[in-house]
Amino acid sequence: MPNTNKATYIFGNTEYTPILCRLFDVDGIVDDFSDAESFYGVPRLKLSDIPFDCLIINTVNNSRAYQVQVLLVEAGFSDIRFIGDVINAFPESFNGTLLKTAQDGMKADYSKLIKLCELLEDNISRIEFKAILDFRLTLKIEHLSSFKVKIDEQYFEPFVTEIDFENLIDGGAYDGADSKRFTLLFPKYNEVFLLEPSDANILKVKRTLADLRDVTIIPACLGESEGTVQFSGEGTAAKIVDTGGQTVLIKTIDSFYSQRKTLVKLDIEGAEMSALRGAPRSLVDENYGFAISAYHLADDLLNILEILRDSCKSRKLYFRHYSGGLCESVLFAL
Repeated sequence: MPNTNKATYIFGNTEYTPILCRLFDVDGIVDDFSDAESFYGVPRLKLSDIPFDCLIINTVNNSRAYQVQVLLVEAGFSDIRFIGDVINAFPESFNGTLLKTAQDGMKADYSKLIKLCELLEDNISRIEFKAILDFRLTLKIEHLSSFKVKIDEQYFEPFVTEIDFENLIDGGAYDGADSKRFTLLFPKYNEVFLLEPSDANILKVKRTLADLRDVTIIPACLGESEGTVQFSGEGTAAKIVDTGGQTVLIKTIDSFYSQRKTLVKLDIEGAEMSALRGAPRSLVDENYGFAISAYHLADDLLNILEILRDSCKSRKLYFRHYSGGLCESVLFAL
């Protein structure tokens, strides 16, 4: 790992940065967007401040890991290590981090997921699925080389828009952009049910959807059974918590049951399986299609794919990945 004869810099202040600062003698942390003078007692620098002959560790992993790797190469740096390489060299030091947890889960689930890959409908699904499995298993960044950052293009693939969906259940709406896209792509839609527990996000939703008809905004989470839950955070970081936060309602997918063609979109920060357990009626109805984020928890890919496979044999299964990092994997059952 890091060559002690070289100056060592960390690109990004992420959950991995303080661990790296404990493991190695770090000369600086690169963050062009912060005004802080230092992090963890290490100087904060701009990328333009560091020498090209240094070693630089890329800690970006969520959505733009590969894009940052390319940026560093194009900037002129030659000794670049992705954080996954460091995790592989010092695995115990990174226990509990996002990438290490994803890798541990993939080690347990890989053989099952490879077999399930055969069920995916098209070749793009199978290629992208295998690449993500291999990235999670090895943490080698080259497995992300074919992916672009297409976060704004999620959910509405051609195999979705060719179906005449009438209703949308939008779980985890954030700012309402996905619901708005649904109404534009399906202009004859019947109704949109949009669930968002965050007060701040609901204000964004109302602005986004102000001029649209037949949209019901519900300040609630989706879950396994009706009730309440504690909810904390804003924006894309809003999620269910064990303590603290605000008390919000839990609704089930089945509470909106209709015999109309319905698309269920879920991006609810790790509560996707709970929401699916609250949909026994909808899951077996072939009028229902699902587009589900499957990356928040280490075992989401396996658990979500298995429940979609087993619920309705007439549905076709697809997979797409929308970023150059760990996040933004979506499973479709249509």
